[in-house]
Amino acid sequence: PSHFSSYLKLCIFLPTVFLAHLHRQILLSNNPKDHSSDFNMVQVLVVVVVVVVVVVVVG
Repeated sequence: PSHFSSYLKLCIFLPTVFLAHLHRQILLSNNPKDHSSDFNMVQVLVVVVVVVVVVVVVG
C-alpha cells in the first residue's frame, strides 16, 4: 500500500521530468542546426514511457 503509492508517485514523476526535458528539446529543435533524427528518437521514447505508465496504472 504505502510502497505502491511511492511507486505510483515515481511513475508520475519520471514522465513529468521527461516531458519537461522533451519540451526543452522541442524549443531547442527550432534551431535548424538540431538533428531531427534525435528528436524522433525522443518522441518514440515518450510514447514508450506513456504506454508503460498507463499499463502499470491500469494493471
